[in-house]
Amino acid sequence: MDAWSRVLVSFSVAAAGVSLAGCSIAPTTSSGPSTSSSVSTVASSSASTKGSTGASTATTASTEPSTATTSVSPSSTGATSVSPLPEPATAGSVGGIDAAIAAENAAPLRPGGDPLRFTVTLTNTTSADIPDVGLVVALGHCSCGRPGASMMPSGTMRMRDPQTEDWVDVPYVREGTGADFLGRNLVPPFVLQQGQTITYDLEMRLDADPAVTAGTSQVNVAVKTPAEVGTAASLPISVEP
Repeated sequence: MDAWSRVLVSFSVAAAGVSLAGCSIAPTTSSGPSTSSSVSTVASSSASTKGSTGASTATTASTEPSTATTSVSPSSTGATSVSPLPEPATAGSVGGIDAAIAAENAAPLRPGGDPLRFTVTLTNTTSADIPDVGLVVALGHCSCGRPGASMMPSGTMRMRDPQTEDWVDVPYVREGTGADFLGRNLVPPFVLQQGQTITYDLEMRLDADPAVTAGTSQVNVAVKTPAEVGTAASLPISVEP
């Protein structure tokens, strides 16, 4: 083999070596992206799992307030009930007497239906007896009644006698266009001694009346003392046909 032939052979071998070297490097290089792709997939899967768990937790957290809202929120209840759920009862003080009112349940009143039972509590917070205390439990105006004065539909009010445990009739007082309802005491005027607390168990029922529509009202507790007269507590109620 002459010198020129040997040069061509050497060049061919070198080229083949370079080609083989390129083939051995290519799999190694492609292995790198493959591993990176695998890691990326695991990270993506892990992130997806955490995100899903977070959303599930948020859903659970939001479900609990939603349930509470359904039972107490007027907007949620308004979408599923004829009349809105009333606001919580209020308490206050008149002439040194704290007054509170609370219902056994928040079920709406219906004409001829079950009665609404509730309690009225008075407490003398002063350092002396308060004589001639008057107590009026009156039903406020209602959007469920007949046009005009928007008075609460007719009905009855009863009080549990603490001595006999019997339910006895007491005035069913409805607020109208004036303040004459303040003259209709639940019980005769009495002395509320220093620090004394008195609780009255009451129930009201609506008479059957096809003209009654859905609406809201309130049971108001007015306290009268020699020094002051005013409404001290209120219990919002709802009415349905």
